[in-house]
Amino acid sequence: MKSSCVAVCSSPAPGAFGSSAGASASAAASLSTVPTSASEDTDASGCGSGAQTLALLKNTSARITAVDIFDGFLARLGAQAQEAGLSGRLNLINGDMAALNFTENAFDCVWSEGAAYIMGFSRALKEWRRLLKPRGFLAVSDLTLTGENRPEEVTAYWTREYSEAAPAAAKLALAESLGYEVLGHFILPKEDWLAYYAGLRESLEPFRRKNAADAAAAALVKETEAEMEFYSKYSDYYSYGFYALRRND
Repeated sequence: MKSSCVAVCSSPAPGAFGSSAGASASAAASLSTVPTSASEDTDASGCGSGAQTLALLKNTSARITAVDIFDGFLARLGAQAQEAGLSGRLNLINGDMAALNFTENAFDCVWSEGAAYIMGFSRALKEWRRLLKPRGFLAVSDLTLTGENRPEEVTAYWTREYSEAAPAAAKLALAESLGYEVLGHFILPKEDWLAYYAGLRESLEPFRRKNAADAAAAALVKETEAEMEFYSKYSDYYSYGFYALRRND
C-alpha cells in the first residue's frame, strides 16, 4: 500500500525546501530523518505554496493530503503537481490547520514547516499526535533559540513575538513529555534565511508601490524590513529547528 501523509501548509517562512543551496541540503536532511517511504498516509498541514508537499510527492510514494486556509496557495500547488504528473496522489483541502476535521489515527505522517507557531508548538504537538497512527511520524519545524549568551534584545524580542521560542533541548524535552520519540533534529542554516529574505526583498518594493495609499500595507512593509534588519544583527541567536518525531506507543 502507498503511504499517506498530511502536509499542514505554512505561512511564508524560512524552510528546508527553499531555493538556496543551503535549503537544498536542508531538504535532503529533513527527508532523511523521517522514513516516509514506510508510511501510508501523510498530512501536509499548513502547506503554503507547496514546496514541501511537492518534495514529498517527488521523493516518496505517499498519498498526501495538503491543507491550507488560502485557496490561492492550494491552486498553485495543484497546478504544479499536475504539471509534474503527481496530482494523482494529492488531495487538496481548504481548511484551518488549528481545526483539522480528521478522524483519530488517520495518517502515517504529519509534515509541517513554518506553521506550528500559528497554533503554538505545544498545542500543535498535542493535536497532531491524535491524527497519527500508532508509531506514526511527525516532521515539524519551529522557531528555535541558538547560541550562547544571547543578548537581552533577542530574549525580549521573542518573548514578545512568540513566547514558545526556546532552545532545541527544550523543544525535544517537550516532545518527549507529550508522547513522542525523537528520531533526529537539526537547525536550518543561515543560507536558508538569507535566500528567504532575498526573495522577500524583491517583492517588497512592488508591493509598496501597488499599495501606496494603504496605511496597513505600509505598516506591514515597515514591520518586515525591521524583522530583516533584526535578523541581520542577531542571526547567531535564532533560527528554525527541524524536528523528526515518532508517536511513542
